[in-house]
Amino acid sequence: INTVTSDILCYGDTTGNVQLCIAGGVAPYTTNWFGVNPNNLAAGTYNVSVTDVQGSSGSTTYTINEPLQLIITSTYSGNQLEGYANGGTPAYTYEWFLNGITVSTSDIFTPSQNGDYTLTVTDANGCQETASFECTEPQPVELIASTVGTDIKFVPVIVSAVCVFSITDGLTDENVGLVSP
Repeated sequence: INTVTSDILCYGDTTGNVQLCIAGGVAPYTTNWFGVNPNNLAAGTYNVSVTDVQGSSGSTTYTINEPLQLIITSTYSGNQLEGYANGGTPAYTYEWFLNGITVSTSDIFTPSQNGDYTLTVTDANGCQETASFECTEPQPVELIASTVGTDIKFVPVIVSAVCVFSITDGLTDENVGLVSP
């Protein structure tokens, strides 16, 4: 018994499959997949046995592999958001969205306005991961006036820009935190 396997393209999928090449014995053959569907396999090692019409049998083990999980990490520095991809299958493409509209196709992006930004990273196999960012522009400088005798003093109060970001893997959202320049 020889096997021909097709590995999983995206981490966590159940798209692996196996085909058997049976030599010898007398057809027809009965296969025992031990409770798994050979066309919808998760990553792992499996067994199969084959019995011919005369009761002779053989078995083999086969393995379905998968790539590492595609993970996005990101930084916000100065006024730029930068996405990094690891895992999956390199090469990666990056696409930033604002309200569903593409605003950049680079891994580094400078938000130009308030809003909810989404970074989608796609690997060479078409697997995707997303991260969400809520960016707010700095508030206007507020001046607080106080008087000392006949002098008026102005004290500026400045609010920094803030981006809140979370990583979305399709199953859970993880609020990663607040960052500011």
